[in-house]
Amino acid sequence: MEKMKKILASSMLVAVALTFAACSSKEKSDDNSGGASSKPYTMSFSELALPTDNNGKAAIRSATSVTVNGTAHTIGFSELVKTGQTVNGVVFGTIKDKDGANMTYADGSAYVCHNGSGPDHTTILENGGNLYMVSQMECDNGGVYVTKLSQNASTGALALDSTFAPKWADFSADGGTYIGCAGQKTSWGTHLGSEEYEPDMGLFDDAADTTNNSAYDDPKLVAIAEYQKLAGTAWTDADSDGKVDSGESRDAAKFQNIGYWMGFITEVSVDASGNPTAKKHYSMGRFAHELGYVMPDNKTVYLTDDGQNTGLFMYVATTAGDLSAGTLYAAKWTQTSATGVGSANLTWYKLGTATDAEIKALVTSGTKFRDIFTRGTLSSSGSTAYCDSGFTLTKTYYNTMECLKVNSGMEKAAAFLETRRYAAMLGATTEFNKEEGVTFNSDDNKLYVAMSVVKNGMKDESASLPASLNHIALTENLCGAVYELPVTSGVSDTASAAINSSYVATTMSGLVAGTKITTDSDGNKCALTGISEPDNVAYLPGYGVLLIGEDTGSHVNDMVWAMDIKGGTNLLTRIFTAPAGSETTSPFWDPNIGGYGYLMMVIQHPFGESDLSGYTPTTTADNNDVDEKSSVIGYIGPFPALN
Repeated sequence: MEKMKKILASSMLVAVALTFAACSSKEKSDDNSGGASSKPYTMSFSELALPTDNNGKAAIRSATSVTVNGTAHTIGFSELVKTGQTVNGVVFGTIKDKDGANMTYADGSAYVCHNGSGPDHTTILENGGNLYMVSQMECDNGGVYVTKLSQNASTGALALDSTFAPKWADFSADGGTYIGCAGQKTSWGTHLGSEEYEPDMGLFDDAADTTNNSAYDDPKLVAIAEYQKLAGTAWTDADSDGKVDSGESRDAAKFQNIGYWMGFITEVSVDASGNPTAKKHYSMGRFAHELGYVMPDNKTVYLTDDGQNTGLFMYVATTAGDLSAGTLYAAKWTQTSATGVGSANLTWYKLGTATDAEIKALVTSGTKFRDIFTRGTLSSSGSTAYCDSGFTLTKTYYNTMECLKVNSGMEKAAAFLETRRYAAMLGATTEFNKEEGVTFNSDDNKLYVAMSVVKNGMKDESASLPASLNHIALTENLCGAVYELPVTSGVSDTASAAINSSYVATTMSGLVAGTKITTDSDGNKCALTGISEPDNVAYLPGYGVLLIGEDTGSHVNDMVWAMDIKGGTNLLTRIFTAPAGSETTSPFWDPNIGGYGYLMMVIQHPFGESDLSGYTPTTTADNNDVDEKSSVIGYIGPFPALN
């Protein structure tokens, strides 16, 4: 009880404990699986204490014990591989170009996706009796590596198979890949990845402008051009170094199109020999994909959109287990309460139906922003912005208002290449901020979505914006929140057409939020007994345990929490801390591999976002070698089988 009081006081479990009790009662009557109280399994972690000295703050630390169904088990964090590590002759994390050659920095050294960002979601796949690890890289030039694992049958311990040379997934048929973020292992045995922070192609709307537009220097576009080896085509490579240098002229047509290759869901399969096959799903829309989460019907996919002024999207595949064709929807938030981090009813706008092949053809044909839209004049009367007749006022990229009109016959291009803009034009909400991970509680039929920071478009801006751009009107919460979204069947879209899914979210409300504090002596800005800027989330069916990982500058050490949602108690237990300046990513449950359970974990860029006062991490002369700043892929466990 003392622990519960402590958590409630310092973590602001949205509204009050009585609210959760009421929600629990409702869940028991509405939940097809019998409600939270019917869950047959139990899991509780030993609490991981906060680090008290610099050695602890610089270390990877995890809970050491877990009790599953009444039996205690020893667990811990085990490292599998680091960026910069040489594995059977291959430097893990080295980025390659379209021909499979190693890319380089300006000084000629190998480009390793290392301590600037590093690997993100990592999936373990089984094929032919072998275990393979699929890891995507979150760099401007991204990529996917496949490594092989071995498993100790007696202890469950996993280890990297050093006799297997890591294999590179070839995305050259899809223009490459970049900024691979969160992901999921599908029920049909593939790695479902993502591409985050798509280039804003709306910065190009003047065909004649080839030198004065700063968008031509966008590092993301430059990275794409260099991966595709477009020297002499997309730009004049005066010094023949394969790099887009300042002052070298750009080809307008190429640069105004190549960004449309990025910003999609990716999928990688692995055969029994560890050979990967990669593809992109263009029909799932183009935006800053944090994660595509496939629901139990293997058709419905929820798609979160990271960044400022973003949307929430849902895709319903035409065929279960095949994401190459389907219908894309965007949510509208109709606020019902501004208390805490708010609550709302959700309705869904249909954006369109397409196949991957249709949308890829638009990219390969050279489609540009000005082919899709005409931009009008933005005017204002006092504090009210407006557009000329025939144009729609939107607010998406960089919190910027635009007046847009879809060109004749380009609705499908708008829906799937400029998804966020088109959603805003139809009336969907594009005011979410740092919308991150998503997971599904199949016990209670609820989605959970992390919102890293509640600010920008989510704040009440009624004094300066028209109602059409102010759907979400909340008080700022810089420590973020996790929302819950019950799902149901029999829902129609805003045009009264049936949505072919039994997993449609119709409401959205706060589950748990962080609490701002006066900055302490270590630099923490959010309460240490609760979450700060939640990023990835993962639910373990049957056990009522929701994992919440952080990507925060408001805790010195990013943490992972286990939230017990059984019976409405909502206790938070700290189970992991990452080194200062790093980010926790990729927490993902593997309930049963060879009779053992695992919790995958990735630690990106230790000491990369902040320094630890009084502590100097070890580094090597070569920035690409393994050292304390290397990103780390590993797991917590082994657990007993958690089916």
